[in-house]
Amino acid sequence: MSSVKRLRPRLNSILFKLQFDEQVNNLRPDIMAVNAACEEVMKSRGFSRLLELVLLLGNYMNAGSRNAQSYGFDLSSLCKLKDTKSADQKSTLLHFLAAVCEEEFPEVTKFSDDLQHVDRASRD
Repeated sequence: MSSVKRLRPRLNSILFKLQFDEQVNNLRPDIMAVNAACEEVMKSRGFSRLLELVLLLGNYMNAGSRNAQSYGFDLSSLCKLKDTKSADQKSTLLHFLAAVCEEEFPEVTKFSDDLQHVDRASRD
């Protein structure tokens, strides 16, 4: 055994090959859930419309600046909706967006109905 060069990497490689099919079969349901979730997100009209409204709000707030009339935004910017306060500091941009959606775009408030696999795909 000591005369075999690179014994440990070879044994690890053999073990990996032997366990590969089993590991793929164990991961297959999770992979399928993630794929289904991605499809739902891409096809959801409500979620797409919500992102359009966020972009519209951002462009309105940035009117007159170099960021006005943007064609898109980073998803990390969504976190800023809860941090952007009104002048009286009593509500946030997220509150405003929710109110607008409830009054003017009720279909947007139901976008989570389109995303049934997202919860399963997001689990650890």
